[in-house]
Parts: sequence; structure tokens; C-alpha cells
Amino acid sequence: MKRILIVEDEMLIALELEQHLENFEYEVIDIVGKGQEAIEKTLKHDPDIVLMDIRLKDSVSGIQASQEILKKKDIPIIFLTANADAKTINEAKKINPYAFLVKPLDPKELKATLEVVDVKFQAEQKLKISNSKFQSIFMGNPEPAVYLDLDFKVIDINPRFTDIFGYDLDDIEHQYIDDFIIPAGREKEAKKFSKESEKAYLYKQSIRKTKNGELIPVEISAAPIFVDNKQTGAFVLYKDIRQRKKTESALKLQQTYLQQLFNSAPEGIVLCKKDGEIIRANKEFLQLFDYEKEDIIGKPLDFLISTEELKEAQEITQKVSNGNLVNTESVRRRKDGSPVQVSIMAKPIFLDDEMIGIYAIYRDITERMNSQKEREKLITELQNALNEVKNLSGLIPICAHCKKIRDDKGYWNRVEDYLADHSDVAFSHAICPDCIKKYYPKQYKKLKDKGKL
Repeated sequence: MKRILIVEDEMLIALELEQHLENFEYEVIDIVGKGQEAIEKTLKHDPDIVLMDIRLKDSVSGIQASQEILKKKDIPIIFLTANADAKTINEAKKINPYAFLVKPLDPKELKATLEVVDVKFQAEQKLKISNSKFQSIFMGNPEPAVYLDLDFKVIDINPRFTDIFGYDLDDIEHQYIDDFIIPAGREKEAKKFSKESEKAYLYKQSIRKTKNGELIPVEISAAPIFVDNKQTGAFVLYKDIRQRKKTESALKLQQTYLQQLFNSAPEGIVLCKKDGEIIRANKEFLQLFDYEKEDIIGKPLDFLISTEELKEAQEITQKVSNGNLVNTESVRRRKDGSPVQVSIMAKPIFLDDEMIGIYAIYRDITERMNSQKEREKLITELQNALNEVKNLSGLIPICAHCKKIRDDKGYWNRVEDYLADHSDVAFSHAICPDCIKKYYPKQYKKLKDKGKL
């Protein structure tokens, strides 16, 4: 039931009005005859409708009272007047009343007016809420926004538009938006975009120009605005993506560096999911294990290159999946099953403290292992040779005349006998030129004459 306040200083008229309202199933919350009292009762009881006599026998007129009420309350006011002259009506119109009723009142007209006023008020409230939401979205939007009419002339802009593009509403209101923010050479593109946005929501990235001539990359979102199924304009957002572009450029550069490092690394590198499924492998990895790229992507790493060492490989994968770094040397298998000795370094990949995958580096150590085996073989051979050598050391007693050597048992032995017993030296006997001359002078002379000595 709607609640109504009657403001009328003629009591008979007020009572008659009350009777009509009760017959129409309205609740009359009070009847007052003074302007100030009408203000107080309205603020206190918050009626749904106020029936206000324009001319009250009070220092505060019905128009003045209505002005004060509307400053604080959004309530429909219907003016009552016995004098419908133009001056009074024009004065009352300044506060935008919902209706005028001329006394004496016609009950049917009263009822119809109340119903129309109620419908109008409810519709306006919905519109105000809708407008409030729109203004909140529009004016409070963190991205530059512009409201355009059907000719793409500016109706309104939000504060963020001014911040980014440098234009105030006074600069561009009722003017073509494209005349201000479209860079030279992009007029055709802008015209096409505007045309297409008349039909449906559109999105694209482009370049727009600020008031000072700076070109900025933007994401443009445009949508037509419809009222009662009729298009009335367009709503356009310009998202400033300068920072994103800088970030994307830096990220692209970093990805290029990493890609070059990945592809040109002298070791085989493979990237896997947490479960060991291969995501990517570099050229060296493919060459090392003799695979083509399409042979391995999406396949489990351990089953590809660890057919005979599967248990050990799976243990390594499990350790890395648990967040551990693994460094080891082992044997892995090429595509044809042949073994290759490798060093393996495997490490988990984390993103925001969450493990997302595994990367592993394989280095062919076959040559190093072969060299190590050769080195170990040579060392063994040298050690065996040294073990077979008999060393002579210390003081050896030797006769100053006959040159015999005394052994540890006190016996005197010829030099050749002693050395043969104490080393691996063997002797073949001969005679030197001095001894031939001393002991065989004739033979010495003959050999001398023949030039053999």
C-alpha cells in the first residue's frame, strides 16, 4: 500500500482528499497545512508521494517546501492548485513536479494521476540506477573511455582518457574522435573499424596519438549502445599497453637468447614434463642419440634412451621430480640400441615455487672414458715394469787392484758375476784395445796396421 502525505491548509478539501485516497486503497500518513511542517513530516515518515498545495497560508509556500524536500529526498510531488495561471505553473515547473491537479479535484483524475506518477517514478528510479551504474563504470573505468554518438562525435570522456590522451571534454566535445587521436597513415584503418563497430562488439590492437603527438600502442574495445532496440551511439575503451609491449619485447629478447643457447649448446639438452614426457630437445641431443624430433616429442625419456638401464634412469627421474639436483655418469642407448657413455645433469624447473618440469643435460664422455682406460692401462704396464726392475744402491766394496766385488757373505766375485746376480743385466765377453796391446802385442800390431784399431 502506497503511503501519501497531504499538504493542504483548507481542511475540508484535505478531508475530502483523504477520503478519496482511502477509497483508492492508499494510506494517508498525515495531513499538514504549513510548509515547514510538511518538510519535517516528509523527512520523518518518508512517504511514497506528497500531495502539495502550491499556495499555503504560511511563510513557507508549497513550492519552497518542495524545494527543501527534494534537496534531501527523492520523492514524487504532485502540486495542488486552485489557480492554474501561467505564472504559478512556470514557477512550480522549476522544481520539476510529477504532475499538477486543479482544485476542485475530480476523483477519477486523481486516481489516474497517482497511478501514472507511481509508474513514472519507478521507471525513473530504474533509469537513475542504470545511469548511476553506467557512470560508475564509465567515469571510474581504469582505462580511457569515450562515449560517442551515431556520427562518432564525442559525447563524453572519462578522467582516464584525459590522463592518457591529454584532452579535456571541452577540447573535443561534439567533434569527431578520429580527428584527434588517429595518427597519419591510419585513417583508413580507423574508418573501417568505426564502421564495423556499428554492428557488433570489436577488439583490436593499434596505434593512437596523444595531444602532444606521442604515438602509443593501445587495445581498442568498441561496442554499440542500444536503447529500446535502437542504436544510440558507441562505447569505446582504449587500453594503454605501452608497458605490456615493453615487457613483451624484453621477454621476446630473453626467449631469443635462451633459444639460441638451447639450440647451439655443445651438450644434449632435453626438457620434460614432471613425469618425464619429452617437450623439447635440442639438435645436439638428437644427434647424440640418433633420433628425429618427431620420434621423441611426447614420449617418455627413460623408455627411449635407457632400455637396459631403465630402473636406474627411473630412479634419477624420481629424485629430480622430488626437487633434487642429480649429477652422475652412466650409459644410455641410441635409437639403434648401441651404448653411449654420458654424464648426466638433471634439475627440476620451478615456476612460482611450483615444479612444472625437468631439464637434463647429456654430455658424450666416450672419448674421455676411452682415454682414461688407456691411461690406466699404461700406468699398470709401467707399474709392472717397475716391479720387475732390481735396483742396486748403497756402497759396494770393490778391490782396488783386481776389481773384484765382495758380496754380503764375504766372498769376492768378479764384477760381471756380481752384477748378474744382483740385477737383470747380462754380459757378453770381449777385449778392449788396451788389453790387446798389453797381453797380445803381436795381434795388436797386425790389427793396428790393418786400421781396425
